[in-house]
Amino acid sequence: MPISRIPNQYSDVKGALVNSEAELVSKAREGWQSAFDELVRRHYRSAWLIARRYTVLAEDTDDLVQEAFVTTYQRLQQLQEPAAFAGWLAAIIRSKGLMWRRRQMLQLVFLPLDGGDEFDRLLDLVSKDAARAAAQHAAIRESIAGVLATLPERQRLVVHLHYLEGYDYRETATLLNVTESAVRGCLDRARNTLRKELTVMSEESTKSWALEPTDLDMLRDAALFASDPSTWAEGMERSILNGICLTEKGQIASTDTHRLYCGTSSALNGIPAVTIHADLGRKLRDDFPRATKGRLTITDNEAVLKLQEGGIIQAPLVEGEYPQWEMVVPKEFALSATARAGDWLRELAALSALRESGFIKDEARRLVMVFSPDEGRVILRMASDPKAVPDIQHQVSVFFSAGFSGEKELTIAANFTYIEQAIRALRIPPEAPVDFQLSTKMHPILIQSPHAPGIFNVTMPMQLLSEIEEPMAGKPAGTTT
Repeated sequence: MPISRIPNQYSDVKGALVNSEAELVSKAREGWQSAFDELVRRHYRSAWLIARRYTVLAEDTDDLVQEAFVTTYQRLQQLQEPAAFAGWLAAIIRSKGLMWRRRQMLQLVFLPLDGGDEFDRLLDLVSKDAARAAAQHAAIRESIAGVLATLPERQRLVVHLHYLEGYDYRETATLLNVTESAVRGCLDRARNTLRKELTVMSEESTKSWALEPTDLDMLRDAALFASDPSTWAEGMERSILNGICLTEKGQIASTDTHRLYCGTSSALNGIPAVTIHADLGRKLRDDFPRATKGRLTITDNEAVLKLQEGGIIQAPLVEGEYPQWEMVVPKEFALSATARAGDWLRELAALSALRESGFIKDEARRLVMVFSPDEGRVILRMASDPKAVPDIQHQVSVFFSAGFSGEKELTIAANFTYIEQAIRALRIPPEAPVDFQLSTKMHPILIQSPHAPGIFNVTMPMQLLSEIEEPMAGKPAGTTT
C-alpha cells in the first residue's frame, strides 16, 4: 500500500510546526497525516540503505521500505518511547528484511514434471546454490565483523551508524552529540585503518606455497584417482569428485568412489581447505612430467601453479562439500600381507604383457589375488582367452613371496589397473615393502608402505572367495569397479 494512501480517520492539520521526533510521533498517533509524512521524509534515506542490505534489486528495496513504513504506521501505538523512533524503525526494517530474504530463498523453482534423475539433479543443484550463496555471505559478514572489531570504540560506533544504519553526517553527529567535522574525521581515521586491515586480509587469502618434487608427484597421482568425466553416464553430475581435495592438515586426497588416494605434504600444512579441479594434476602429469618445483597460489576462485622450470597451470576451484573420504579408510583387518613393490610390479607387468599379446582377454580387468599365509606367498591369477589358446588350461598364475600377519587364507578379486596404479602411486623403490591390509568382508583394501609415510591408497574388491569359486544361482557377480 503506498504511503500516501494509508487510511486516516483524522483530518490533517496543515502547516503545523512540529519539530522534535517525539512530537511528530505523538501527532501521528493522533491522526496527523502530515506528521507521519514528515517522519517518512526524515528517515526514508536511512531506511532505504538498511533495506538495501537484504535485497538484490533496487525495485525490491523500494517495496521492502514501503512494506516497513506501512507496518510502522500500523504499530505506531506500540512504540513506548517516541524519541526512540529511529531505532525502532530500523529494527522493523531489519526484521522485514530477514523475512524478505527467507521468502526469496523459498521461491518455487519449476522443474520437469516427468521427474526422475534429472528432477533430483536439478533440485539438488538449486539447494546447493542457495546454501553456497548463504555461506559466502556469512563468510563475508564474518570477515568484515572481525575487521570492525579492531577499531576503537568511537570509530566503530560512527562506522556502524553511518555505513550500516544509513545515517548521514548531520544525523550521526546529532545522535552522538558531536560536530559534523568530528564525524568526518572519525570516519577518515576508521577508513584508513579498515583499508590496511582489509589489504592484509586480502594478501592472506592469496598466500602461496612452495612445492617440492614429492608434492608435485602427489598432485600428478591424485589426478589418476579422481573421477574422470569421460567415464560418466549421460546426465550424471559428479563434478565434486572430479577434484583434488586439499585439507588444512596438508593432505591431498582424491576419489572416484571405487578407490581413494591420500598423500600428506608438510609444505601444504595450514593451506585453506579447498577442492581444486583435477585438471591441475592432469596437466602437470601430461604437459610437465619433468617439473620438480613450483609455487601454488589459491585465490577466491582458482588455483595457480607456477613451475620453476617454466610454465603456469591454472585450474578452477570446485564448489561444494567434498565427501568425507576419511570414513572409508578401514580400521580393522583380518590379514596383512607384506611383499616387495618390485615383486608386485614385475608380476603385474608379466600379466599385462600376456594381455597385450591377446593370450588374456584385454577386456578382462579382474585380477584374482590369493593371499596364502600357509604357503608364504601371494598368487595372482587371470583368465586366458580360450579362442586364442584352445589346447591349454585357460588360466595364468604368477606368484611371489610375502610375509603375513594373520592365518586365514583370503582370495579377493580386484581391478587390475587399480592395483597397479595404487602400488606405483606410493613411489617407493622396488626393494621397499608394500602392505596389503585385508578384511574378510566386502571392505576396502588398504595399500601402503612404511617407506612412504603419509601416502596410502584404498580400493574396493570386486568379489570374495565364496563368490569367485562357488557362485550361487541367480546371485549377482559382486560389486564391480
